[in-house]
Amino acid sequence: MIFVLSYDRLTERVLEEITFDDGAVDAERKRVELEAAFAGNDDIEVVLLRSESRESLYQTHSRYFRSTREIAQRLGEQVG
Repeated sequence: MIFVLSYDRLTERVLEEITFDDGAVDAERKRVELEAAFAGNDDIEVVLLRSESRESLYQTHSRYFRSTREIAQRLGEQVG
């Protein structure tokens, strides 16, 4: 699966998440389209990610789906 995300660094939330079962060309087109839409706004990050599933994506790229506070709390729980 291919995921295209637009992420607001200030609010720490995903603005848009688009999933492509296949079609890297379509996913790349969407990434470029979103980057153009947010051009000049350094607080918005647009990424294209590949993952076996949405659940796997949440684990490998949790910073897009959890706040900094939540990540720090989980790390504290794992260490403590």
